[in-house]
Amino acid sequence: MTTFESSIKTINAAQEVVYQKMADLSNLQQYVSQIEQNEHLKGKVKNVRFDVDSCHASIEPLGELGIRIIDREPYKTIKFEPENSPLQFNLWIQLVSKEPYVTKMKITPKADIGFMMKGLVSKPLQKFVDGLADAIERFPF
Repeated sequence: MTTFESSIKTINAAQEVVYQKMADLSNLQQYVSQIEQNEHLKGKVKNVRFDVDSCHASIEPLGELGIRIIDREPYKTIKFEPENSPLQFNLWIQLVSKEPYVTKMKITPKADIGFMMKGLVSKPLQKFVDGLADAIERFPF
């Protein structure tokens, strides 16, 4: 498995508030345009849609991808696995409180990428992870 990591992002909200919003993905539907227009994702992520437990989008060059929440550890971690994906991966969103109204967040996906594909998808996947983390950091919690 190849590990990708976002940089650690700072969210100016209490850890519990961030977790509650992120643990119900339908709360994020209102931010679709912000996600799709993010500088790292613009033109590469389209048709983003959320429900309580999953998110689906068309992602260049991978095509239609979906993720589903498989585990929630209150206020700390949300774990995802793929749905209808040609790529096997998992993704974790980790939250840590550093101050009462400051939460640090990191997104960590691990993907099963063959040697031949690694060169093609590593850079787009890293950009996607960075763009997703940037977009979440800017959400008004």
